Amino acid sequence: MSLANLGVYEIQSPAQIDKADSGKDDIDIWLAENGANTSWTNTTQTLVGSTEEKYIAAWNFMVSAHAGDYFELMWSSPDTFMRLVTVPAQVSPARPGVPSVIVSVMQVR
Repeated sequence: MSLANLGVYEIQSPAQIDKADSGKDDIDIWLAENGANTSWTNTTQTLVGSTEEKYIAAWNFMVSAHAGDYFELMWSSPDTFMRLVTVPAQVSPARPGVPSVIVSVMQVR
């Protein structure tokens, strides 16, 4: 996410995650600014089992930015079966698909 103006921004980001194997594993999700990890933005979620249950992890960051700064939502897990999940559009009844991540950015100052 590249920001065009100097200011304070609110970045909101829910992500839909699951794991496709058994056991208990962590996923870490954090913010990076201009290619470097941003201090104190990491959140660890622990998922258990392979029940095909989807988990929603959500973040709300307030950041000060200069014109041209860019931000990335980063994630990592030691479990190779951990994933960000999309769901295709459904029928009967009709409903839209679900993205794995939604990002909203709003300048507040």
